[in-house]
Amino acid sequence: MYRVVRPGGRVAACVWGWREACGWNAIFSIVEANIRTEVCPLFFTLGAPGMLAGGLQRVGFDIEQEERESRPILWPTDEYACSAAFAAGPVALAYSRLDPATKSAMHRQLLESIAPFRSPDRYRVPGEFVYVNGVRRGG
Repeated sequence: MYRVVRPGGRVAACVWGWREACGWNAIFSIVEANIRTEVCPLFFTLGAPGMLAGGLQRVGFDIEQEERESRPILWPTDEYACSAAFAAGPVALAYSRLDPATKSAMHRQLLESIAPFRSPDRYRVPGEFVYVNGVRRGG
């Protein structure tokens, strides 16, 4: 981002917050049991206090704001939840190579883990986000 933002230019970033604050975090044990990946242990690294802001500061941004916010993730159906978590998530490539039986088992495990967040019309799964904005120095 530093390379493409002009001096005095603004940057904003958003990452997941604490793993424990995200109601869908069971996906990581499900994925780790079925897919060999280095993504899962690293996924929440920038959500630790000061990590995202500190990284931006180290490369030359002055941080104007850092905010942690809890906000639900809304998934309307079982199919949408599974697609969002697996097919559109950070493990999508590895997931795409799995056989149908393994995918089906992973779907069942995910849906069981988020069942407490199911209402009659949708899932309302807790999520936590870290927002940071700043300005590139030199402007």
